[in-house]
Amino acid sequence: LDLHPGVDLTDDPDKADVIFFMSTSTKWIPWGEDPGMIKDEYVPDPRYLPAVANTTIKQGYTDKFVVLDEGDGPGTIKRVDDGEYLAYFKRSWVLKNNGTLIKDPKRFAYNYFPMSYSVSDNYTDGFIQNHRHYHVVCTLRRNKKQPARGRILDWLEEAVETFNISHTSEVGEVNHAQRKTISRQYLDINRRAHIVVTCNPSHWEGDFRLWEAMASGALVFVDQMHVPISHPLRHKQHLILYDTLDKPEFFRLLHYYLTHPDEAREIALQGYLYAMKHHRSVTRLDYILRSADAAMATHNYAATTGLVSGSGAAGSASSAAYNRTSQMIKTNPHFLMHLDSPTALRRR
Repeated sequence: LDLHPGVDLTDDPDKADVIFFMSTSTKWIPWGEDPGMIKDEYVPDPRYLPAVANTTIKQGYTDKFVVLDEGDGPGTIKRVDDGEYLAYFKRSWVLKNNGTLIKDPKRFAYNYFPMSYSVSDNYTDGFIQNHRHYHVVCTLRRNKKQPARGRILDWLEEAVETFNISHTSEVGEVNHAQRKTISRQYLDINRRAHIVVTCNPSHWEGDFRLWEAMASGALVFVDQMHVPISHPLRHKQHLILYDTLDKPEFFRLLHYYLTHPDEAREIALQGYLYAMKHHRSVTRLDYILRSADAAMATHNYAATTGLVSGSGAAGSASSAAYNRTSQMIKTNPHFLMHLDSPTALRRR
């Protein structure tokens, strides 16, 4: 927000057009304050988060209160009820089991929208490396609570042995860095890979790993996703989508792009440029601001007339690519990143 050219920050809620509340990032305390915690790492302060939301709502700012909920799992944050906000953006949009979509979880009805992470400027140095040492890199961590990721690690360990590339591949955890850390070691390994394989959490979707991988310039393999996103990444155009239950197809895709490096490189480059154009942090912020503005227009229209306006997206050019809002993509299958999407490319 501070770097955005169209945003002026203020500490006065009365002067603000929008009050952003980030449920996992607004207030952090050192882990070291509690016995047994890792020094210099940070966690949300549970004493602070409910108070911020509750105070903001009680002070009558619900018409400008925008929640950015980065929390794991599809649940909502405490002390915020349905409609006690202008717009609520949720990262963990769907409910999955062992990497497979189960159903849409229970969601708020009022202005409740999907949100995805994005490419931080810290993920890239602005260059795409030509010399890449590793054939395949996958830095997923083994965790009993993440069986889908463990399955992908098993597949890859077998694949790199089968394809005789284990000596030029990196499969498994490289360090203990957490989500609020920019790990140069981790990012550098991704940049030195021809193919980076990642996988969403087993029980929800959305993490930093996808966007860190896209910023590396490597060909990215990721499991198919069901969260609506403006400018979705397309199978075999920007990256490779796979099914976490289809091992033979995963092996076939991996072998194909290992043995067709020019084609892999072309998709990787297209994916990198597309991510830099449409999925940087500033772009995601523009999308959130447009959506909040559309919600505000709808709210003001309803307050003035007692009626509900159409889509909540104002202006005659509301269907243009750069005017997309959450209201427009929320239920449109065109904006899904999965193999059955209407615009997904068919298998070879």
